[in-house]
Amino acid sequence: MSAAAQQTTEAEALAAIRFPGYSFETNHVFQTDHATYTRLQPFSAGIQVDRQVVIVQPYNGEMRVMGLLPPVSDLITSLVYTEACIWILQNDSWEAVQMSTQTDRHGHDRTDVFLNEEGDTISVRSWRSYFGDSTVTARVFRPDPITVAEAEYGGDLVDNNDADDPVLNSLRSLVTVTATFEDDTFFLYDTFIRLKDFAAPVQPVAWSLTPVFDAGRGDPAFEDVNTLYHLQQCRNWLVSLGYEELCSFEIDIDTHGADGADNSFFSSGGTPSIQFGEGGVDDAEDADVIIHEYMHALSHSAAPFSNTGIERRAMDEGYADYLAASYSLQWSSYRWQDVFSWDGHNEFWDGRTTDNDKHYPEDNSLNIYAASGIWSGALADILESIGKENTDKLVLEALYGSYDEMTMPEAALWLLDVEDMLFGGLYHEEVFTILDTRGLLPSTGVQEQQLYNISFYNTNAFADGTGPLLIITDPGKQLLQMFDMSGRMVSSFCGEGPELEWMPPLTSGSYLLTVTGRTTGSTMLIVK
Repeated sequence: MSAAAQQTTEAEALAAIRFPGYSFETNHVFQTDHATYTRLQPFSAGIQVDRQVVIVQPYNGEMRVMGLLPPVSDLITSLVYTEACIWILQNDSWEAVQMSTQTDRHGHDRTDVFLNEEGDTISVRSWRSYFGDSTVTARVFRPDPITVAEAEYGGDLVDNNDADDPVLNSLRSLVTVTATFEDDTFFLYDTFIRLKDFAAPVQPVAWSLTPVFDAGRGDPAFEDVNTLYHLQQCRNWLVSLGYEELCSFEIDIDTHGADGADNSFFSSGGTPSIQFGEGGVDDAEDADVIIHEYMHALSHSAAPFSNTGIERRAMDEGYADYLAASYSLQWSSYRWQDVFSWDGHNEFWDGRTTDNDKHYPEDNSLNIYAASGIWSGALADILESIGKENTDKLVLEALYGSYDEMTMPEAALWLLDVEDMLFGGLYHEEVFTILDTRGLLPSTGVQEQQLYNISFYNTNAFADGTGPLLIITDPGKQLLQMFDMSGRMVSSFCGEGPELEWMPPLTSGSYLLTVTGRTTGSTMLIVK
């Protein structure tokens, strides 16, 4: 058996142990410089479950299990009908239903339609996420006119219905762009990034008979070359950080799409695509919009079809805002934390910022764009603490561990694991403090509370290592087990209730404590 096949077998076996009653098939295997990520599709009663499990196999540590599945008992197999092909969570209960996957005629937009036994539509899920090479010279905004001028929107720095303006044109930069030379013509695409006109409004992609694209900002060709330049620059940076595989996919780009609306979006169909809208400021004029949408594509590349759940989707927006802000910082520190510096923060819309004090859970909400500031703000704080390059690596590696319905606290704990995997704990204190300040980590120790006839006391002393954890249970034998976040049991103890004291030797980190007795049972998250 090959090493890769052995890893896949081990991953599926570990998932079967962690989630008894399920079977698993491998969907994707990704490898970075730090770990192998095996994404598994769970099945129950031979039917696919609308969840994913990720097995992380670091090259320097124990395997980890990422993702959550319901108890098999929640899936009522007696109600399964012949045509059912997937279990979905519907109105707080799991149902086996039919699923039809549809794409548009270009193979870009993917939509999943869920049907009941009678064939009626009960739910629809869109996978859109909003918001021979040759070298040519071009002029672009780098990254946008507001940042270059170090000014506010207004006066000469206004959109003016996309008019060609001498002030705005003077803020362009002369750059080189990789194009394709074919049949005596220079075309704006490369191996991975292909500019196409596939959505309304109709606007053919620019081309040139000479290696020069010197379009004014009022010329539609300007958005074409501006987009290609920034995507290439971002991709080159990712490759330099060691993440070439993450961005080694073809993506179709329509710089004048989205039906001309003031919106842009990524679609994860057969061929990934991005459409940039033209309402207000043309979205493809602002590098923040370009990189934000590209980050959605990167997230999908690392964790395919896992962007479901309110907090998971909010974090995807937060990751995208973070990368946009980080990318702007490489050009200028002026207002680098303002996201959509040119497209927003004006009369068209307010834009967003990573310079905020949003806190979990108070600022979490069903509005994923508002809630995203919690995550993007924390990541920006980390950047200011440990630097842009280190934080970019942390974020890119963390993408691979994302799973459907992931919560912000779960992602925060994963981010700490990623820091340890990449930097060996060098920045643990900085990252921990920032996540904790944002409310994204459980408070030190565990809450003193009553759960299933079990009470926990002396939790703060236990957390700082000055005293044992005190556990009050029903009389009788009790089994205490401590698991690390990879699912590996690190310590166990069997004692006689109703009063137990336990102080296992633990290093700093997050753990799950389970207490099991004849009439008791509880699982608690411990942070030491």
